[in-house]
Amino acid sequence: MLVKVGGTVYDSRYQPLMIYLYDEDKQNIADMAQDVHKYCSFPSHIDDVEAIKVFMELDETALRDADITTTVRNADACWCTGKYFLCIKLHASRKYYIATVIELLDSENCEIVDKLQCKYKQDALSWFRESYVRDEPLQELF
Repeated sequence: MLVKVGGTVYDSRYQPLMIYLYDEDKQNIADMAQDVHKYCSFPSHIDDVEAIKVFMELDETALRDADITTTVRNADACWCTGKYFLCIKLHASRKYYIATVIELLDSENCEIVDKLQCKYKQDALSWFRESYVRDEPLQELF
């Protein structure tokens, strides 16, 4: 689930999010068509429908960048090679780790290319070494 507050998008894959719904919101969501994925609640004094439509737009590049930034910021550990980063985060349940591989495409662009759920941090590191690092030196960042 993504939640947009102001200009910031939060992703429940990386941090717990709670939304309290009023009865009216629950009914509105229940009545949504299956192919609709966005619901916006706003103060009743706002009557600029176009401004709300603009607010509800999600820039895919901004979402990708926010996803990468959140991944790195929330990581418990991070390693890198010349081209790849591995970020590992203990899941909120504390039962497993989420390992995320980020590829550096050029000096200004990168993207998430792979994810793995594993019980131990060392399993994620071994997977990263076998799948991405091969013979390159691996540097622990934190």
